[in-house]
Amino acid sequence: MDFSKQIQKAEEAFRRRNYDFAVELYRQLLDLQPDLGEARAGLRRALRKRFEGAGGGGAKLLRAMSGALPLSKAKTLAKLGKHDACARALEDYLASSPLDEDANLMLGLALEQAGHFQSACAVYEFTAEIAPRNSEALKRAGAMMQRQGEHGKALAYFERALEADPRDQDALKARKNLAAETALSRSHVGTERQATMHDSYG
Repeated sequence: MDFSKQIQKAEEAFRRRNYDFAVELYRQLLDLQPDLGEARAGLRRALRKRFEGAGGGGAKLLRAMSGALPLSKAKTLAKLGKHDACARALEDYLASSPLDEDANLMLGLALEQAGHFQSACAVYEFTAEIAPRNSEALKRAGAMMQRQGEHGKALAYFERALEADPRDQDALKARKNLAAETALSRSHVGTERQATMHDSYG
């Protein structure tokens, strides 16, 4: 199913700074297709802008109190292995606290475990953006990029994870494996090219 028109509508609402409507549209899209990475990334942007535009400590306190229930519900669902339901509960919580890096990381993991890799990637990228020293988010973003064949971007995330924590063994191993994989694919392409040239001249 093609969701491009709905995404355009949500993006238009975002451009007009109608963040409430943009959030609503993105959530509707994700209810229909949880692994719509574009919508998941758009939702993060809209929630952040709406949050930054809403001033006042009292309002923030009220939001934090209203978010406590979905967060505890999400943690329970995660333990039960109900990853889709956990992701929905986390989105309910993040609607009021969109810059909570732990909850964003938890959302990425829930989406990844549910097999929604495009959405997980969008969430990890956002988490790395709001928490540039969070090595776990950077590693996860790198792993998702690698999974999608975006080796250059993956390597950049692993490098950033090592800047945040130079002793991170997982990031060191991932970077080493990715470098080897990239070198192997390059030599494979070169061999194929040589074989093709040989066939055409042979």
